[in-house]
Amino acid sequence: MPGFAPTTGRNFEVSASLRFASLQIAAAPLEDHLRTLEHSLEMIDEAARRGAKLIALPECTYPAYFLQSADRLAELGVLAGAEVVARYAERARRHGVHIAVGLAYIEEDGTLSNSAVLVDDAGHVVGHYRKSYLWHFDNEWFACGTDFPVFDTALGRVGLLICADARQPEIARSICLQGPDLLVDLTAWVTWGDDHSRLTSLQPDRLLPARAIENGVWIAAAAKVGQEAESVLYCGSSCLVAPDGRTVERASSDHEEVVTWDIPARAPAAPPLPRRPELYPEIVQPTAGLPVRALMDEPADLRRTAMIAAAQLPPYEDGADLVWQAERIVERGRAQGVNIIVLPAYDPARAADFSAQDHLSRLAALAALAGEDLIVVVALAEPAADGFYRTAYALSGGGVLAWHRQTHPEDHAGTAGTLYGNEQSPVIETPHGRLALMLSAEGFAPEVARCLMLRGAEIIAWPVFQPPFPVSLFARVRAEENRVFVAAAAVDDGQYGRACIADPTGALLAETPAGSGLTVSVLVCPAQARWKDRAPGTNIVLSRRPESYSSLVAIPGPAPA
Repeated sequence: MPGFAPTTGRNFEVSASLRFASLQIAAAPLEDHLRTLEHSLEMIDEAARRGAKLIALPECTYPAYFLQSADRLAELGVLAGAEVVARYAERARRHGVHIAVGLAYIEEDGTLSNSAVLVDDAGHVVGHYRKSYLWHFDNEWFACGTDFPVFDTALGRVGLLICADARQPEIARSICLQGPDLLVDLTAWVTWGDDHSRLTSLQPDRLLPARAIENGVWIAAAAKVGQEAESVLYCGSSCLVAPDGRTVERASSDHEEVVTWDIPARAPAAPPLPRRPELYPEIVQPTAGLPVRALMDEPADLRRTAMIAAAQLPPYEDGADLVWQAERIVERGRAQGVNIIVLPAYDPARAADFSAQDHLSRLAALAALAGEDLIVVVALAEPAADGFYRTAYALSGGGVLAWHRQTHPEDHAGTAGTLYGNEQSPVIETPHGRLALMLSAEGFAPEVARCLMLRGAEIIAWPVFQPPFPVSLFARVRAEENRVFVAAAAVDDGQYGRACIADPTGALLAETPAGSGLTVSVLVCPAQARWKDRAPGTNIVLSRRPESYSSLVAIPGPAPA
């Protein structure tokens, strides 16, 4: 399909499956670094006895994650990176296994990096990756990585992530455009809770499933467990996530263990969603010039609020049914003081039944009943000479505030008769916040919401038809990774089609049960979307590395004949 970028196919070079071992290691004090090293080597021995061919150890397995200070490392005699790697390389050679290990790596020049080192079964270092998205006190002692390589091994092509890297969609995407067979995430998921046996984190719960789906790739994670420095609590939960987002296996949250999984060779992967690299220019633009950067410095009006509603409906019978449903929802919304109403999308295979020529004026008149206090977001079929554009309209005061043609098809084949737009949604200033439109499949491509956020969106309205993946999962991920509000309206399919509203932390403010036909609404403060900090020193916008994301906007050449 012209204009759309396919992703490289994947194929393990093993006969049946890859036995992967995750070493879920208990955290230990920095002062015990030598004991920690020996213990991790003993756990490798155990994983090898279980037949593992690729063994992963968590972030900063050696010497520890909380380093206190660079001077403290010298005081304790912490080993240089090359010396530590040599110990793991010897074990890899002894057992004939590949090892991926997370290290606080002391470089030859004395600088520190939060590193993932990959050693092959002959003891050779075949990969060294440095964490790019530094979290909290990472910034106190680690240099930031800027490259996202994929490493060729006898087991296949392997990409490496380190913990918070999974929070930035650009990082996994940059790796996966190079066609890895497997992403290995070496992590130390920090958490809190009142029961060690039920600790969790948004990363294994939501982010890794979303990254697996977006990129059509297996993801295996090795995580720390327990407590460190009497102030850091880890949730364990080492896991294996399939390309369709299913968590195939997940370890405990409260104890150390060696877990082994068989990753199928040539397993069918969920097809990566089509991409439109030419539509993502903000991804690589310097941060200082982005609209969101200017907004972050503006005074925020915490008194301005908006009542947002999202509807779950059965499939529309036709355009007249859509209008009738809208009338009912708008009437209720007016009585309840709603400011923004988002309606589900229509079936693109029946576009002729939902022509904007036939129904837009009636819907605009409906929105006019509440004046400029109400915005109705609805999708209609915009006719063209050779088909229909699926177009989202933001209606208010009897007119069209903004419109946006869907840019990304539902899959690589597209829908017969459906045309696709070539422009991003506008971001419009309204009395209820800065609003942008995201339509159907666009919500499953991370670059779309990312660009809307970078252009200053505070609220993203997302009409969906019958989604191939859980709407609430992606609404929450898009909200959290961009620190924006997402209001998703969906057609009820009995499974994934839930209307929901997520806040900038990724928390669900409201969600409909399957089959309910409910319209849910919540009161929000749009200014909350201007607070982009995640942790001290870690910011959604300021911690990005746009100069490293050039592959995300590269236009692919024609496929080989």
